[in-house]
Parts: sequence; C-alpha cells; structure tokens
Amino acid sequence: METVAPALPRPGAHTLEAALPSGVALASMTSTEGWEQQREMFAALLKSNPVPGLPMIELEEHFRGMPPWYWTRITEAELIWDLQVVQERRRKAAALDYAASALVVAFRNYPADGKTKVVICTQDRLGLLAELAGYFSALRLNIKKAEVYTRADGVVLDVFWIQDEAERGTIEPERLKHLTFLIEGRLENPPRFASTWVGQSHRFAPKLDRQRGVIAIDNEASNEFTIVSIAAEERLGLLHDIVEVFSEAGMNIVDAQINTIGLVAHDVLRVTDKDQAKITDPARIAALREALGRAVA
Repeated sequence: METVAPALPRPGAHTLEAALPSGVALASMTSTEGWEQQREMFAALLKSNPVPGLPMIELEEHFRGMPPWYWTRITEAELIWDLQVVQERRRKAAALDYAASALVVAFRNYPADGKTKVVICTQDRLGLLAELAGYFSALRLNIKKAEVYTRADGVVLDVFWIQDEAERGTIEPERLKHLTFLIEGRLENPPRFASTWVGQSHRFAPKLDRQRGVIAIDNEASNEFTIVSIAAEERLGLLHDIVEVFSEAGMNIVDAQINTIGLVAHDVLRVTDKDQAKITDPARIAALREALGRAVA
C-alpha cells in the first residue's frame, strides 16, 4: 500500500511574523565577512587546477566583477560551472548581431535533494528576474530557492532550485527543454510570439484564500542597499509577483536570497533605485510596502 505523507499545516500569522529575520539574523544573512579570503582561496585552486578552455580574461572578469556575497555562498564545483556557463554565453554573444540578448540556460538534477538547479546567464536589465520567474510559474514549476548575482560588467547569473508543482522531485528533460525554449525565445531580439504569450499564462491562475504575508523594510543594516524581508505562504508564481513589484517601481534587485522551508517562503532582497542608491523617500517606501502587501496577500 502506498504511504501518503500528511499535508503540512498552513502557516498562520504568528508563524509568518516569526519567519522574518531579526536584526541580528538579518546582519548575519547579509554579511560578507571573509569574502576576500574565500575569493583568494578559489583563485589559488583554479591556478593549480585550470578549467580547460577557459580564457584568462574570463577568469579575471569574474573574479574582479562578482559581488562580495557571491564568494561566501558558492563551492568550488559551483564556481567552475558558473565560469563554464558565462564562457558559453560569451561564445554565443560573439556570434550574434545583438550581443546583449545572448543567453544561456543550464541545468542539473539533484535527485538526493529532489530538486533541479537552473542557472541563467545573460545581460542584466530592469525586470529580468520577474520575467524569468514568470516562465517557471507558466510551466507549473515551483521555485524553492533562488539567488541573483550581477557582475560589474552587467553579466548576471540568476540561479534557481525548482520542483514541479506537485513537488515530486527533479524535472524531466522534456520540460526543461520547453523551459529553455520559452526563456530563450522571449529574450531573443525580437521575441517569439509563442514565448511571450505563454509567459503571461500564470497570471490567469485563480488566487486562493491565503494568510497575508508579512514585510519588513530596513535602511539601517546596510549603507548601500535597502533590505526588504518577506515571509509569505508558498504558492506557485509567488516569486514572480514579488519581484514584479520592484520592476514596476523602477527599483533594481541587486541581490536576492529566496528560500522555502515547509510552506513558508523566506525572501531577503537588496534593492536600490535606478541611481544605485537606497530607497529613502518615505512615500516611496510606503507605496512599496502596499504593493508588496497585495502581491503576498
């Protein structure tokens, strides 16, 4: 007889409030202490064990341009994979008339964790993360974790850990090929009509009655960024709805740590305005809080 796992209890208001990081926890999550030592360690490892086919210029740009928090989160294997993805994107860009639209979608399955990891490399632009998140939800793929890394030269690595809507584990190859088709098709210049149409389909999914999410906006923990923390009941398309708020407000997501534990999505985002400054206008902060409140309702 098949054993069915009991459904997890839906989070209540107290659970979501408790999920927001405290000041100490937020400082720990956004800390970059020791990043230079980590970067130097990785540089030494790659010097003694070079990645075949990787030109020195790509290595130097990556080590010079990646943000501090990148070096505190990755492993050597992840770094090598990232470098290979970035190099593949450089090769594609060299063959295109419009190099900025060059994009690479790479994925690996991790059966032990029941997740598929997707790495997307392209040129950063306002609203990119929201657009990408929309494609996952259009294909009924749940984003369980996500990270965003933008290099100084504008090359971005958006990293997603995904499951299907029923959380049955890794994603089968055909669906990953479909995902790649949609993302590459939409970000081509010009985009393919089919990709544009499908990318909007998640917006027509009915919203169920859910516990309203909680939001904290912090301008004290960082001198460079406004830090937005969100705890909300997990659902398909949640990340898209959250990051689209920032896109529509003309705010740039510099870094995002997205993680789902049980039925609660924990999001911590570093954001700036279009001039790379913190969001300090009280009216703008109030409008952001209101819009996010609607997104996580």
